[in-house]
Amino acid sequence: MTGFNPAILETAVSQAQFRLEAYLQNNLTSPAVSDVIGGRKTIIQDNPVLPSSLPNKIKVLGVRYDQLPDRLKYHVSLELFNTSFDQQLGSPSLTYTLPLSRIGLKRLGITYQPSSPVDEETLQNQINTGTGVLSTYLISVKPVLKLDEIVLKSGTGVTMGSDQLIDVIIHSPTTNHRMSYRSQVAGDEMIVSINGGGIDIKQVSERAQAVANNTAAENLHMTGLSYWAEADFMTQAIASALKVNALRLPSVGLFSSPLSVVYSFGIPRTGYYIQRTVDIKRNIHAIGAVDTTVRRAFLRQTGMLHSYLESSILEQVFHYWHGTGVSTAQVFIDANKQGIPIYQINNTNAASILPRLTMSDSTVLADVNNALNAGLEVMIPERQPDKFVGAAAMGYLLYDPVTGAGSYRISGGLEGGAGEGPCAEPEPQPLVEAFKAIVLTSIFLAMLTVITAGSVGAAAPATVPAGNAAIARLMTTLGLSVLTFPATAGNAFCNPSPERRNKKDSKNAVHNICANTRSGNIYKNLDVCVAAPNIKPKRFDAYNGSILWEVKTYNGNNGNLSFLVGLDKDDWLRESAIAKACGFSYWYTVGDFGHPPEIEKLSPNFVPNIADNLEVDPVNCLQPDKKP
Repeated sequence: MTGFNPAILETAVSQAQFRLEAYLQNNLTSPAVSDVIGGRKTIIQDNPVLPSSLPNKIKVLGVRYDQLPDRLKYHVSLELFNTSFDQQLGSPSLTYTLPLSRIGLKRLGITYQPSSPVDEETLQNQINTGTGVLSTYLISVKPVLKLDEIVLKSGTGVTMGSDQLIDVIIHSPTTNHRMSYRSQVAGDEMIVSINGGGIDIKQVSERAQAVANNTAAENLHMTGLSYWAEADFMTQAIASALKVNALRLPSVGLFSSPLSVVYSFGIPRTGYYIQRTVDIKRNIHAIGAVDTTVRRAFLRQTGMLHSYLESSILEQVFHYWHGTGVSTAQVFIDANKQGIPIYQINNTNAASILPRLTMSDSTVLADVNNALNAGLEVMIPERQPDKFVGAAAMGYLLYDPVTGAGSYRISGGLEGGAGEGPCAEPEPQPLVEAFKAIVLTSIFLAMLTVITAGSVGAAAPATVPAGNAAIARLMTTLGLSVLTFPATAGNAFCNPSPERRNKKDSKNAVHNICANTRSGNIYKNLDVCVAAPNIKPKRFDAYNGSILWEVKTYNGNNGNLSFLVGLDKDDWLRESAIAKACGFSYWYTVGDFGHPPEIEKLSPNFVPNIADNLEVDPVNCLQPDKKP
């Protein structure tokens, strides 16, 4: 169309608008949109009885179903690969698919069992030695996929400690989402923890009451349920404060008691269990927010919170010391406490900031560069914080500056966290510990501090703010006076924490009796782990609230007592230093009357310079004479 005079259209529109306004003023009072442009209303009828049918006429009747068709259901597939090459080619050694609705709160896990009776005997003999370390190259194991105690499928035998890579696929009615896990080995105890649409604390409690949690698999499953329940609870609290609608979509995490492997020329030689790991590959919500700024703030705050929970949840349910786990958020907390700058890096400042980063893991730097090349931004400390007690790693955040969505990673390839007992020792089986029910108490200040870190502006470089003022501002922003959150075993220093005692070795039977019979011992059949500032944590044999004990059950008739005592000097010096730093008394108990003179030779005036008391208890603390 050409030669059109737009003034004619503008005049016509103005005239129509004038006539419409005049009509509304003269004929309608407080008009709704439907009064002006037309519309339909629902006529409410208050019938005394329920009508036998609806008044609507049926135009078309579709197919009737007695249940939802499979094509409209969510499904979960697990694929297990023996090599990275198999994973790249999509050639799994084991695969299984099941509806998401079948899982619910059940435990979906992969465990490894001996491939044959000979392997089972070999494994059991090594466990019985009490050394805590397995000769993995001698043992063949096979993966077994279970839903609670129901075996869904078994795989073929592989050498214990060899690579096992896992893909988890969420099939929705419209698309598929594949999560790849690439750091697993044969022998790991693994739980694929799936949050289908939200989990609450009550459901976790009901599961704990219904199912015994005295297995490694159920320990991990309950950890996963607790993580999702807390994440969902806190997400809704933040959503409420920011006036955001957040709907949980199917999300996936891998909770593991991994086999730590020592390789010899590329062959898995030995292995042991010492920690647990959390790897959350998919943590997603459908979000409704008033604008992109609120949406971005929501994602940054919840993302940082969920990262914090990836280490904190292990501290909570196994009652480890607070802050001893490792996750991106915990690394930021540790860096902030130690005054280490935390940089926000983008393509405009990368050239000046990247040379400042000090790290031993080259894969982290490669990850950072790949993210920057993809248009993402990075938050990372200048160096890895010192970790005097607990697990250590570098943590960093890769995020989209437009949406606020991010990937919270630690060195080693996990998108999650890890944790271990403060005085953990190698174990020959996947870890099993008493599970602590999560109890809602007051919030951790550290968690609020780290959410503040997720709220830092885009300026770079930047150091994460901390302190009571920042926490108060954040709580005000969230509209909360108290955020509920579970408790851990408390702070690390001078806080005795019970630890499992090795009871496999036959000579430890007398040692256990000796420790258990110390006056007022609180933790019978357990050691206690204690740490002090600038002193590595150490196990003690007994604790009664004020006294820490070390007990020795040597029998001079069975060997060179002088030689054995000489091996203990470094230990008693460290134990004495911890006890004094923490204000505890330090008592040393032995079973042989020849033991104290040997101690005096090495440390004159052992009491009171080293210990507060040196007692001899041949009744409870003396190993029997060896048979000739």
